[in-house]
Amino acid sequence: MKGESSKHLKQTLLPEECDDYMKRLKKEVPWQRMKWGTRGYLPRLIYRDEGINTPEPILDLIKYTEASFECSVRSVWCNYYQSGNDYTPPHQDNYAAHVITYSFGGSRRFICENLNDKTKKEYLLSHGDVFYFSPEFDRQHKHSIPKTKKAVDPRISIVLFTDLPFSQSHWGNIGNMGIEKPPAVGHELIGQLADGEVLLGENVIYVRIGNEIVEAYFENQEDITPLIATLIRL
Repeated sequence: MKGESSKHLKQTLLPEECDDYMKRLKKEVPWQRMKWGTRGYLPRLIYRDEGINTPEPILDLIKYTEASFECSVRSVWCNYYQSGNDYTPPHQDNYAAHVITYSFGGSRRFICENLNDKTKKEYLLSHGDVFYFSPEFDRQHKHSIPKTKKAVDPRISIVLFTDLPFSQSHWGNIGNMGIEKPPAVGHELIGQLADGEVLLGENVIYVRIGNEIVEAYFENQEDITPLIATLIRL
């Protein structure tokens, strides 16, 4: 299991679905300017969902994400970039969550900067794209949507903070993230573990130690590494 992981998924929704989401999100979400500490207002419109009176299109995306990626959405943050002057400065989320972001509308550059070697990687997030990154990736990178002088269409991003996603319908896209697929019904994959090999399921870890398979449960993602270390020392 690799520590840091991210993935750019292109065109996860049909174009007509994306157009409909963009129209509904612009109209039904109560966008606002938000003050951010002593730095003034955030340089874009935002909506932070509190789980009360959640707009219908956001509820639809939550249900779609939980069913498609097999995860639980913990919270939602939404951004509305009305022009190229709207942007997101380099930052880390630091919420110890997996992040799944949907992009609707105009294409915008998305920059990830490695905090160790200062290298940058750039993605173009377009209408219907999804970008995923893990808590480990977040700890190692800052990410941003920079300003642009080019004429760009308005863009809306819906940012979902989730637990560890396991995907079946999207497994071809997500399978190379370094996340092990969960065991199938009947635990067929568990029996195939080699000595010292680890299989990560939803809130459960399986480790083969010699001829024995040890099973242990966890609640938080931060518990995984120390739990594996403990099991292997048994």
